[in-house]
Amino acid sequence: MARERRLFWLMEQASYQGGVETVSEGLIDGLADDFEITVVVLDRRPEDPLYFNDPRIKTAYLGLDYLPRQDQQIVGYFRSGHPFKALRVVFGVFFYLLLGRFLLRSKIKKMTGEDDIVLASLSTTYLAVPRGRKALFHYHFNAEHYFSFLERFARGLSRKPDVEVFLSEGILRDVKKRSAFARKDGIAIVNPVKLEPTRDISYHGGKLVYIGRLAEQKNPLLLLKAARILKEKGVAFSLDMYGEGKMRPELERFIGENALGDRVILHGETRDVKSALSEKDLLLLSSAFEGLPLVAGEAMSQSVPVFSTRFGATAEESIPPGTGVIVDSFDPKVYADALAALLLDPDKLLALREKAYRFALTRTKDAVIKEWEKLLEKVANG
Repeated sequence: MARERRLFWLMEQASYQGGVETVSEGLIDGLADDFEITVVVLDRRPEDPLYFNDPRIKTAYLGLDYLPRQDQQIVGYFRSGHPFKALRVVFGVFFYLLLGRFLLRSKIKKMTGEDDIVLASLSTTYLAVPRGRKALFHYHFNAEHYFSFLERFARGLSRKPDVEVFLSEGILRDVKKRSAFARKDGIAIVNPVKLEPTRDISYHGGKLVYIGRLAEQKNPLLLLKAARILKEKGVAFSLDMYGEGKMRPELERFIGENALGDRVILHGETRDVKSALSEKDLLLLSSAFEGLPLVAGEAMSQSVPVFSTRFGATAEESIPPGTGVIVDSFDPKVYADALAALLLDPDKLLALREKAYRFALTRTKDAVIKEWEKLLEKVANG
């Protein structure tokens, strides 16, 4: 593909890196050899952007500092005694919905040409995609979330894309049941696993790891309640937790009140996921809902099986049979009992490690980038 093809990738911010940003960064990096890419960030430019620092990739910041993580901003300002700052964010979001989106569309339209492709990765960025340009929406969550009120509201205010990309055939199939647009212009491309595969078929003595936000959606308190039960049972284990979020004070209190400091460590955020997964026996997931969690694929690429709650209809697509365990309950005792049974059966755990590693080999970055190149070429020529 000739590199004169121009791709404008809309992102919300560059100061926080969650799953959407991690996936997008990997795709952008993989496509940069074939496209002239400009990342258009709705937020202001932070002093030290966390990503999109590749010299091949241009960046443009539009200055809307009240949009990124607006839900957390509002709650944080109220809790810290700054209600007027919270109200500023609320009014800013209303302004964006009523008028600001048209101003951004105008700016982005002036930056782009009719032959350029504009790609948006979140509902807030869908709203900024101008008409008269080729457009793709990359949807990062599951079918239940797709039909939630806020998602439907945002899409209702946005232009229709030329193509909408979903994370799996299962999600696409579920969305198609209720969306004529998805039936006609939906496509599924899985997220790439960015880590180089590492085969490690050994038992490390019950070393567990959690990597994710410390937020209600991720339900990390369930893990601490299960850890308390495991300790009471006398099961050998340790749990390293990587991530930050508004639940951290609550988790710290629980660890202290239940004398779990010798078993559980809160490490904060990490950008070195490979090291965090090294020599671990299981990745723990406790989410109430997810799309296809990127960290599950990253863990499997390092031969680490996944032990998870059934976070939605996509759980078995993320954790196919033989690559981990899915618990059909959010009860800490049920979760802890199933986890204890697995930790006490090293042979079963080693079999899971082998299958997890082999599954990850089917989701390499090179294979996924080829699918994206084929799709973008089709859109560009359409």
